[in-house]
Amino acid sequence: MNNLGQLLVTQLGSTFRLWIWQNGTATEIPLPYSTYEYFFGGAINDSGTLAGQISAPQFNGQFGAHSGQLIRGYLWQNDVFTLFDQDGSAGIDINNAGTVAGYVMDQATYDYQVGFWQTAQTFVPIGVTGQYYNVDMVINDNGTILVSQSVNVTVGTGTSGYTFQNYIWTPSVANAATGTLTTLSGLSPLFGATDLNASGVIVGTLAMDATGVTTHAALVPAGSPTDLVDLNLLISADSGWVLEKALSINDAGQITGQGIFTDASGTTQTAAFLLTPAV
Repeated sequence: MNNLGQLLVTQLGSTFRLWIWQNGTATEIPLPYSTYEYFFGGAINDSGTLAGQISAPQFNGQFGAHSGQLIRGYLWQNDVFTLFDQDGSAGIDINNAGTVAGYVMDQATYDYQVGFWQTAQTFVPIGVTGQYYNVDMVINDNGTILVSQSVNVTVGTGTSGYTFQNYIWTPSVANAATGTLTTLSGLSPLFGATDLNASGVIVGTLAMDATGVTTHAALVPAGSPTDLVDLNLLISADSGWVLEKALSINDAGQITGQGIFTDASGTTQTAAFLLTPAV
């Protein structure tokens, strides 16, 4: 969600189409759907610039068959569609300066590097590496990048789970191409960060144990990287809600996420929530 309250929505089907939802109305984004089979939306900034990833079968003319997937990041700005130069790239988030956070992955080994693009042609790594699709990242308007990696662990006989390692990359000046990477070692390893705003407030999901079966939406105050606040403690106990996952926060402090809502009749459903700070 950007600061205009616009949500980026992916419609699944024979092809993946992207929509912008705002004030109860959904508008389809006019991307080249006939050229590429699958479109994934990473994020949209306040100027309406979209960063994401396409996936399309590569056609092998010699054998007349599809052979693998072409995966590449893209920008969509003012109705102009631009692919990133690197195969295996993915645009995950974009700030209002137009800087895109994402990764480049070797499509044979699945080794990846996290970094950012200030143009579609130049990728700048920030020092976080890994393998397979176990990483997420966001970027705020200062160019600060929040990275969360999940690590599979064994928590009992025949039972697996995961923990997290979270990082902050801080530019030397706003949206600079140089900066410093810091490991957020003071946070619980059961907390997976998902977003931060321009003030440095971080939101995410806190697992109650390493199995991750039960989770609560949580917040890390700006400048307090060892403090975790359970968002369920900030709402009325009789609201009917259990806030399970915090997915995004804007610069006004509004938080969106997913939870369980039980109405007055006792009917329970999984639902999205919007949490607005009390004035």
